Amino acid sequence: MQVPYTLTLRTPDSRLDDTVAAARAVGELSEPGDGLLFLPFHRREPLMSAPDEFHGLRDLALAQDASSSGTLWGTESPPSVIRARMLRAHRVTIITDPLPSAHPGPQEEVERALLRDHFMVCERRPVRGMRVVRYARPGNC
Repeated sequence: MQVPYTLTLRTPDSRLDDTVAAARAVGELSEPGDGLLFLPFHRREPLMSAPDEFHGLRDLALAQDASSSGTLWGTESPPSVIRARMLRAHRVTIITDPLPSAHPGPQEEVERALLRDHFMVCERRPVRGMRVVRYARPGNC
């Protein structure tokens, strides 16, 4: 007897993204009080898959969470607020797509510029369908 094809669709290997592995990487790379960004903003799936891995991290772009805003991902702060929050951070962990967006929104443009100009990459962790990157101020990796 053959196993129905639909059962193969329910395995972890059938998914484009491994959100649990991304969440685990965030937990391993981050420390309480670190900043957190999702680039693009809708990359929040790992937060829903394993919320405990994000305990103690500060979401630097979030204006209102999903349940409070009545949306799937929550709402994003304006670029000026994100900028101020990022400039106060010493370390930031991001979850991002494997390749940068060709058409980033204004918030993502600010986030990427600040990461490039004020932080350095400490460690990159590729996971299926996304990347987790830890940034720190120069000399603080």
